[in-house]
Amino acid sequence: MLRIRSYSILKLLLLVVILSPAKDILEFYAVLFLLVVFTIGLYGVSVTRFDVYCLLVFFLVLFLLFIFRYFIIGIENFDYRDILEYGRVFFLVIIYISVKKIRLNLSDLILILKVYLLTDFVLSSFQFFDVGGRLIDLATDLYSTRSHVENALYISRRSLGLSPDPGTHGLMVLFITIILSVNYFFQLNSHRSNDLIYILIGYVTILMSQSQTAFVGLLFFVFTLIFTLFYYRNYLISRRRAVLFLCLLVLLAACVIIMFSNELRYLFTLFSQGLERSSYQARGEKTIYIWHLMSESPLGLISGYGKEFFGNYSRAMDNEHLYILAVWGLVIYSIFAISLLFSILRYFKRENSISLFFTLPFIIGIPLAWPSSYYLVPKISLLLVIFYTHYRQERNL
Repeated sequence: MLRIRSYSILKLLLLVVILSPAKDILEFYAVLFLLVVFTIGLYGVSVTRFDVYCLLVFFLVLFLLFIFRYFIIGIENFDYRDILEYGRVFFLVIIYISVKKIRLNLSDLILILKVYLLTDFVLSSFQFFDVGGRLIDLATDLYSTRSHVENALYISRRSLGLSPDPGTHGLMVLFITIILSVNYFFQLNSHRSNDLIYILIGYVTILMSQSQTAFVGLLFFVFTLIFTLFYYRNYLISRRRAVLFLCLLVLLAACVIIMFSNELRYLFTLFSQGLERSSYQARGEKTIYIWHLMSESPLGLISGYGKEFFGNYSRAMDNEHLYILAVWGLVIYSIFAISLLFSILRYFKRENSISLFFTLPFIIGIPLAWPSSYYLVPKISLLLVIFYTHYRQERNL
């Protein structure tokens, strides 16, 4: 009985973490810390000798790279934010260790994501249609940064939902939509008749965010999903569902475009301006400048240059691949690239449908991380670790 109550409290805490504001990264990790403390206190940790060796080697490499970095570029470039970056990795490792021992129920994880998505959709709808009054304004200020509220929401009508900015909003909803789509098409045991409704809600929410990166990611995911439905045909529940899904998707997209073409004008600049958009040009110029800075001290590329070396550019590089390479270095980026390759190989291995909960969100993120941040979004990082843990548990059964 105690273990059942503990698991219920754990689910509630996980929901609280997912619903917590993340515009202040330290506040979000403070809430996440409570989840970790509760989990470890109740369930302990599950660490094998191999895990210990891997962790020791990994953190030893990080420490040596840290020393090498400031030997090359100078201690004057030290910034406390670099310590916070290491803390981000440490937290993810601790989360993996703490939840590794818990038998996670997939239907519970799906339910938590549905609650988040529905809450986000309601808030986004009020924001998009500019209704709701003071209560919605308070919720918006709680979750989103003031600059994005004034510029993205008020001027361009880009809904922010439960995220600090419209880009993060679109990617977070896209991540959840991918999970729900996999659950709808490939999970026999946890299928619910309302899954399709939540998937369509996710697509509408992405449109309301008017995140062009998330929209391109959505198109990429739809094509990937169609390929997956045939490639994983042994695990497919019903081809009728696939046809129904695609028909509803096309119908929904057509209705939204016709009815809200004026409100979605920012999103449509993706087609009218394409790569000529000023924001894309600015990102290209920023990337060239960052490469120029790195070329002044090429040895630093091995260990990374830290955040202070790039000044304010390190706050918004807009390219996560470049960010990891520049701030963390070639060694860490190689580990990151290997993990991407691992997910691709697992996908084509057609191991089982459970592997799709981990591999598909990871693979979809590869192009999305080029013009924006994806893997390092705190809530997406947390969910990737949790679903990877679930994948490892199912694989070891």
